[in-house]
Amino acid sequence: MENPVVLLCKRGDSSFGVVLSHSLSFDCLVSKMLAKWKNLTQGCFSISYSIDGHPNCILDCNEDLSALYALAVTFGIGRVDVVVKESIGSCLGFTVDDGSSSSMAVVAAEVISDVVDGDMISSFCEHGSKELKSDAWRKAINCVDQVFVGGAAAFHDSLCKYSLFHGFKFIYIRNDSERVAARCQSMKCTWFVKANIEKPSGLFRIKEFINEHCCGANVLSTSSSRSSSGLIGRLFSETMRLTPSKHPVDVKKELKLEYGVDKERRLPITQLVDRIRVKLMDQMSDRRDLGLKWETVICPKKDRKLGELFTLSKTWNVVRSNDQLYEVHSDPSVSVHIGRRTCSCGEWQINSFPCVHALCALKRSKRNLNDYLERYYFTETYREVYAKCINPVPTIWKTADLDYCKDVLLPPLCKRPPGRPRTKRIPSTGIKTRKITCSRCGKVGTHNRSTCTEPLEI
Repeated sequence: MENPVVLLCKRGDSSFGVVLSHSLSFDCLVSKMLAKWKNLTQGCFSISYSIDGHPNCILDCNEDLSALYALAVTFGIGRVDVVVKESIGSCLGFTVDDGSSSSMAVVAAEVISDVVDGDMISSFCEHGSKELKSDAWRKAINCVDQVFVGGAAAFHDSLCKYSLFHGFKFIYIRNDSERVAARCQSMKCTWFVKANIEKPSGLFRIKEFINEHCCGANVLSTSSSRSSSGLIGRLFSETMRLTPSKHPVDVKKELKLEYGVDKERRLPITQLVDRIRVKLMDQMSDRRDLGLKWETVICPKKDRKLGELFTLSKTWNVVRSNDQLYEVHSDPSVSVHIGRRTCSCGEWQINSFPCVHALCALKRSKRNLNDYLERYYFTETYREVYAKCINPVPTIWKTADLDYCKDVLLPPLCKRPPGRPRTKRIPSTGIKTRKITCSRCGKVGTHNRSTCTEPLEI
């Protein structure tokens, strides 16, 4: 009995296997893919496979499938990697081979129904973004088990293109003709890739790949600016704007901005924490009193925002599609789904607060606006946050009891070091210091005339 040939079909991060035989037709293979991946639309994807020396072989008919089977049996290949790539832009022009005149309309209806509330302007606009040749570099390094036909040289080329597209630098941990390992230049980033020659096949394949970038927004924003548009681009920009920076910060500036303890920063850690506790107690008390004075249902800042939005939307017309779906005739017109709390402009999803289009739809539906506001924006929630208080921590010392206690841990006996204590903190790693020119020795560094120790020529 001959060894079976398995097609390992891969789409994104998921894969499944199909046994290749003479009885397997191309339509049957497509049916298996559609049954396995429910959100895959017929006619909106392409199928290709790779063998040694030919990384991108097209598979779109029974003849191609028969040729693949013959190659696998002839050369004794037991596994063939099949890649499924989606191409949404060509869905509306797809026709099925059965000759049905309604096939194109059915496929178009399926595509539009999947993104009825999305931003389709970028897909239909004649002035869409121009595709660049470097767009393919985004997935030059893709996943584990990715094969590079040209060996280590092809892997080097793909790695350089991948890093240039995503805007980060890498360094080699190991680099020879059989093994290559690289990581991000930033020590705080976890991005890592390792590839080597697989024996006995001799294929150069990725063995480990950690695609998590912890070193900042350049890696994500670069790819997003080229490949994303509309709602997704706006969602990404807003998320990155709200994400706190992970780069080293100045401790003095951070303490001054957050807690106002710039003067207390030289205190011992226990006293510094106690000062922060006292300031937080006072801050929470002030905000508790401020919340009790508010008479609006939602916080005053958002209440004024609603008033501005109502004024802006007075001249717009709203057409109802059903009890939940509305179309707002603004410039440009948008679609609002009240039940899902979504708007095609994307602001309702980003802020979790109704946008100007959502207010028009809610006003047209004659529903209570407070039912569609997040609990976060209500005055009652603000009061509940600051209802509790931080308990005081009194410092009462009973010296009489300490004299008779044997379990008291006394401070260690140590000799005070010579010289004046340091008043300035030691700079952290990564903080840049300004270079100056010493007027005594003439060298550029961090010393001046009073601290210069360089020998002078006589």
